[in-house]
Amino acid sequence: KKGDKQVKIFGDYYEVVAEVRSIDSLSAHADHQEMIKYLSCIDAKKVEQFFLVHGDPQAQENFKVELLAAGFHNIHIPELHQSFEI
Repeated sequence: KKGDKQVKIFGDYYEVVAEVRSIDSLSAHADHQEMIKYLSCIDAKKVEQFFLVHGDPQAQENFKVELLAAGFHNIHIPELHQSFEI
């Protein structure tokens, strides 16, 4: 937090040698439409399997629907420790 002289990362303390700021209203992540646009250069028919491993479960499900509509198939949302044959 702003003004702290030390930060704790994975149980170890580090001296702050930077200005710490927080931005509460912006995201550095692309939204679904931006990701679909990014993936548009890929021939969806050539993608054998697609794995969604980031985001909240509902966001993953929503993105899966959008990917299916964009022509992608075999879209997986793996459970913890689930394995797949590739």
